[in-house]
Amino acid sequence: MDLYKKGFDAYIGGDWPTAKEHLEQVIKLRVEGDNPSNALLGYMKNHKFKAPDDWKGYHKFGEK
Repeated sequence: MDLYKKGFDAYIGGDWPTAKEHLEQVIKLRVEGDNPSNALLGYMKNHKFKAPDDWKGYHKFGEK
């Protein structure tokens, strides 16, 4: 859970390379994967793991 929190905090803060690193580690540690981590990684992947210039720390649900 601590590793997920670090990844989530980095995501919110716009440090997506760090968020990617932590969230990928979470997925490796969980046998069945991790849906929240996968969702965040998928969103960041759509943006090439770089937070948009106007990043406010969140995105609307369903937004790609």
